[in-house]
Amino acid sequence: MKEGTYFVSWYMTNLCNFNCGYCARQFKPTFRYYLPVKSIIRTLKDTGKPWIVGLTGGEPFIYPNFIGVCKELTKHYKIAIDSNLSINSKVREFANEIDPKKVQYIYVSTHIEEREKRNGVEDFIKNILLLKEKKFNVNVNYVLRPKIDEKFKRYYKYFKSKGIELKPKPFRGKYEGKMYPDAYSEDEKRMILKYDSHALTKLPFNLKGMRCDAGKRLFVIKTNGIAVRCYDDNTILGNIFQGIKLNNNTKPCKADKCTCFGYDLVENPEKSVSLP
Repeated sequence: MKEGTYFVSWYMTNLCNFNCGYCARQFKPTFRYYLPVKSIIRTLKDTGKPWIVGLTGGEPFIYPNFIGVCKELTKHYKIAIDSNLSINSKVREFANEIDPKKVQYIYVSTHIEEREKRNGVEDFIKNILLLKEKKFNVNVNYVLRPKIDEKFKRYYKYFKSKGIELKPKPFRGKYEGKMYPDAYSEDEKRMILKYDSHALTKLPFNLKGMRCDAGKRLFVIKTNGIAVRCYDDNTILGNIFQGIKLNNNTKPCKADKCTCFGYDLVENPEKSVSLP
């Protein structure tokens, strides 16, 4: 979220085809909402801003006609995607039919236990390498379970031998009565920082009451089409059917914690407090 960037995050679905132990979402083969992409484009056009459209979930690749949605959006805007890249046929279709110059980034989650269950590690690597070969900007993270073992180190080395760098993503939340990432041992913290020196200084932040550009150059479209200020501050800005009204200036944050881009959007970020 560099200065001057306008980012809308379309939360396409709560559904996911993975069943990770640290995530509450589960796969269900039905959709409650299916938003018309033309309504989203019209709403964005009415703002007159050069949006980057983030496609996230759940798993966005399971959204009906996902490639077609990407084609429509990229006629007007750049897109960015959060995905587990597990639906191989759709990943290949995306790689071959979407212009990489229209994609700001693809942020990929490894979720190694789920891939091992499906014997999908090698297909995952092939999908990443295909996207990189096609010149997409791909970043790959690896969520660290609360009890770190040698698995991450082993996979880090293996993926690196294939030309892929895994970024450790510390577990954040409560596990067996302990709050992470603070509950990691000192040895575990040193191991995490060895692979990513900034991994333990990232979100969430306590920004409540601080003035923030969310709602002005960032907003979220929920699965039902309602537009809100951000992931954690659910101030309603409108909806994709009747239009939205963006903030003209910065507004105080109403959330107890920030899990989006707040550190890049808030005034005087050095005054924020990192939460456990």
